[in-house]
Amino acid sequence: MSEAGPLLTAWVSWFLAERGVRFLVIKGAALTHHGLRAARISSDVDVLVDPTDVDAAVVALVDAGWRLRPTTFAQQRYSEHSVSLIHNSWPIDIDVHHAFPGFLQDPTRTFDVLWERRETICIADVPAPVPDRHSSALILALHSYRGRSAETRHSRELDELLVALRSTDGDAYDLLALAVASGSDASLRDFFADLGVAFSPSRGDDDPALIAWNERVHSPSRSAHMWLHLIRSARGWRKVEALRHAVWPNAEDLDILHSGGGRAASQREYFRLRMRRLSRGVPVLRGMAALWWRRGPGSSSWS
Repeated sequence: MSEAGPLLTAWVSWFLAERGVRFLVIKGAALTHHGLRAARISSDVDVLVDPTDVDAAVVALVDAGWRLRPTTFAQQRYSEHSVSLIHNSWPIDIDVHHAFPGFLQDPTRTFDVLWERRETICIADVPAPVPDRHSSALILALHSYRGRSAETRHSRELDELLVALRSTDGDAYDLLALAVASGSDASLRDFFADLGVAFSPSRGDDDPALIAWNERVHSPSRSAHMWLHLIRSARGWRKVEALRHAVWPNAEDLDILHSGGGRAASQREYFRLRMRRLSRGVPVLRGMAALWWRRGPGSSSWS
């Protein structure tokens, strides 16, 4: 995996550039290059693709031997910003993003803003376009806020990012101007407060996109937010369907979640997996209940 990261980043950069696709390599090598996060081994290569090019990019990658990673009932309906592709010859994924959570405006407009500020670095001797330092800082901040309830490393990386920006960047207001232009200033209000930057966000607390973002950030777990979102947004019999999948997943979902994509040995094994899931689902249920009480079904703001 340590070798696959730079090699696959180089291959994807060459592959998409050859096809005239506008893209940016995000996180990973870009953050290391800008000194915003220590180098680490990653399980995927993340590329943010111009939303107008993303379908063509995915089709081209599939034609080159990549395939969509199998997803569960909930994953298919919850993740709307990227797709993951896998290949038998590679130990890591390609995550193709057409948007990035926390940038709350039109994804094409956000991409154009980040694209105009791009830099080019060499990865395994192949030129790769990456977001500039401040763009990368916003991406890491959004990623850390969204993930810190699930993994402690995200809180640590957020603290390290704040230290890096305070020690090396004298122009926090350029960062704020970029956040406003890219639609992330309201998402990162607390982040800018920690940097000592006072401002009035471009979106009010009753903005639906901001409410959804704050709910995700304050969720005690990704699973709690995912299932509550699916059940809330479903209508009619689809709400019952979502509840059924949450409580008693089908065999296909169990294969993806617990068997590495392979088939379980028997129906008894499927039953055992379902019962184990139920026993471990108490924290998720508590998280869903907490979210429900903090923002009821008819609420228009986060409290």
